[in-house]
Amino acid sequence: MNSCMYNGEGYCCDIVDPARGFYPNKAHSSDHQIGQQLRRAESHGKRIGDQHLSHPLASRSGCNVTRSYLPSPYETLHMELGRRLSDTPESGDQRHNLMRQLMFDDVEHVPKLMHRTKLMVKHRLSAWKNATSGPSGPSGPSEPHPDDLFYLSRMRFDAKCGSAPTRSWFEWIEPLTIYGRHPMAILSCKANGFAVTKDQIAWGGRVKAVAGLRDTYVCDTDYLIGAGLEEAKERILFRSLGHAAPPHPLRNASHSLRNASHPPPPPPEATHREPAHPKAFFFDMGTSTFLSSLNYFTCLYAQQGIAFDHIYGWEYTLLEPTHFWSKVPPPVKPHYTFFNVPVGGDKNDPDRSFVSFLSNTVAEHDFVSIKLDIDTPQIENRIAMDLLKDQRLADLVDELFFELHFRCPVMMNCGWGGNIPTELYGLKLDTGHVLDFFAGLRKRGIRAHMWV
Repeated sequence: MNSCMYNGEGYCCDIVDPARGFYPNKAHSSDHQIGQQLRRAESHGKRIGDQHLSHPLASRSGCNVTRSYLPSPYETLHMELGRRLSDTPESGDQRHNLMRQLMFDDVEHVPKLMHRTKLMVKHRLSAWKNATSGPSGPSGPSEPHPDDLFYLSRMRFDAKCGSAPTRSWFEWIEPLTIYGRHPMAILSCKANGFAVTKDQIAWGGRVKAVAGLRDTYVCDTDYLIGAGLEEAKERILFRSLGHAAPPHPLRNASHSLRNASHPPPPPPEATHREPAHPKAFFFDMGTSTFLSSLNYFTCLYAQQGIAFDHIYGWEYTLLEPTHFWSKVPPPVKPHYTFFNVPVGGDKNDPDRSFVSFLSNTVAEHDFVSIKLDIDTPQIENRIAMDLLKDQRLADLVDELFFELHFRCPVMMNCGWGGNIPTELYGLKLDTGHVLDFFAGLRKRGIRAHMWV
C-alpha cells in the first residue's frame, strides 16, 4: 500500500491525496455512482454504467444465468486435509499434532502459492493502471500459468439469452486452505513449535530448505485476491441479465439504526434509480477507527478501480466523536456513516439487524463488499449463516471478508484461545466443516475470504 502522511500518520495515498481525486467532494447525489466517480476509468470508457448499457446482452432480461465455483486442485487437496483434521480427536493433542504434520508436509507448496497470488494481484493492478479492459475470460492473464490453474480457484458465471451465444465470465480467487489465513503467518507462529527463517523451516528435530519461505506477521493479508473494477462490472451485468424485471429501487435506510453517531445526515436521496446506475457499498462490522481496517479496504479497492459511494461502519466500543472523525480523511467523510452501536445478528430485530439493513439499503445491481469481524460469534456467525441459507440475501453481496473463529488447532494457540464452541447456529466449528461453509458461500456467488 502506498503511504502518504495525514495528521501525522500514514494513510493510503489514493484516499488522502486530493490530486488523485479518487474520492471527489460530491456525495449522496444521484449522479455520484460507481464508475462515474472513477475518474481515471471515465477517461478510458470504463464506466460501469456505460458497460451495462452498451453490452450486446444488456437490453435483455430473464436470461438463464448460472453461477458455479471451481476449486483448484490445491484447494481440493486442502478440503480433504480439513476433513482428516475434523475426523481426528482433539484429546491428547492428536488433532494439533496432525495439523502441524500436514503443514510441515505442505510447506514446499507455500512459496509457490504466494508467488502465483502475488503475480495475479500485480497483473490486475497493472491492468487497471494501464487502463486496459482486461482479458476476455478470466480476470487475470489471458494465458494462465499451469501453477495458476493448480493453486488458484475460480468463480464462473454463465448467461444464456435466447439464441445468443452463452456469455461466460471467470474470476480468480485465493484457494481455501487449512491455514485459514496467510500460510507463512501460521507457520511463523512460534507457539506451534515451528522455527521459520529465510528459506528454511525447522520442526520436531527436522529441517527443510524451502526457497521463498519467510517469517510473516500473523495478520498479513498478501494471501488475498480481492475483486476489482472488471469483476464489479461483470457481476452487475450478469445479475441484470437474470431479472425478468428491473431490480427493486434503493430504499433510504441510513437512519434505521438508533443511537447512531455520524455526521449531519445527507440530503434526501432519490427513492428510485434506474438499473443502469449501480453504486458501490462497503459495510464494516467491527470498524474501530479508520486506520484499523477501512484505510486498508478503501485502498485495496481504489488501487483496483473502485471507490465507494457509501461506507457504513459499526463499532461496539464507545468512541469519542471528535477524535474518531479526526482520523477519517476529508475526502471519505461525505461517504461514511458511522454507527457507534453494536450491530445485530437477529433479523427479527429491525433496529439492530444487519441483514435487514442490508436488504433495505442496496439493490442487486449494486456492488457490495462486507467485512465481518466483531469477535462475537453469537452475532457474526448468525449473519454469515443467513447469507449462506438465503439466496436472496446472497444475491446482494459480492465480497465478504469474515474472520470466523473455529477450532483450528494452531490458531487456538496463536491468538484465538480455546474458548470456542464445537457448534454454533448449525455450523460445526471444525476445520473441515468451516472450509465447506466458505466454499458454500462461494457457490452462492459471494467472493468469501477467510479474514484475519
